[in-house]
Amino acid sequence: MTYSSQWRPVALHEASRLPRLVVSRPLDFGDTLRHLMARPTHLFTPGWLSKVSGIPKATIVNWLEGRVKCPRSEGALRLLSDALRLNPAETTLLYRAAGIEEPARHDGPAAFDRIPVGLYRTTPEGRILYANSTLIETHGYRNLREYQTLDVAADLYASPSQRAAWMARIALAGTLRRHPVKAKKADGSVIALLDSATAVRDPQGSILYFEGIWEPAGPHTDTN
Repeated sequence: MTYSSQWRPVALHEASRLPRLVVSRPLDFGDTLRHLMARPTHLFTPGWLSKVSGIPKATIVNWLEGRVKCPRSEGALRLLSDALRLNPAETTLLYRAAGIEEPARHDGPAAFDRIPVGLYRTTPEGRILYANSTLIETHGYRNLREYQTLDVAADLYASPSQRAAWMARIALAGTLRRHPVKAKKADGSVIALLDSATAVRDPQGSILYFEGIWEPAGPHTDTN
């Protein structure tokens, strides 16, 4: 099936004319992804899906056009599932189209919000894909929507150079534990935090995103 670069999301009044998902034959990943991007309540273009997932637009188009059969890592599938806001049945459909019978079990964002430490997922470019309520409140912001407008280096670090140094270290080590950070709040004040993070990579070794924890530093922690 050829994918047109002029594809657009279907308007709500056109939803009744959407083709039903065919289940009489095995669907390839591109077919399945296209169907999930065209749900009436959550319509996505490749560009918009790229923006909210952190996956390059060209990669998404390659999946849709069949030039690349499917993602080669479960991390990319998880990014797609979260960005598309899939329910459990839709997530399973996506994973099975990629050759994975069942997604790995993990609690969703609602459960993360109950954890009393700050959790985040960010891209190497500094976009915020996810943060829980604890982290958002720690920085003095109102909600995730507002928080996701920020640039990690410019808005959440007391000095953007800290982010550059952190990037260099985690790219080399893959994981950092209790790395001291001077973080900036919405009102401009500075707080001391400890950052524990992991770089999630694709099979070629490129970093897809970072997942980690920011927690308060103790009174004797050196954050210099």
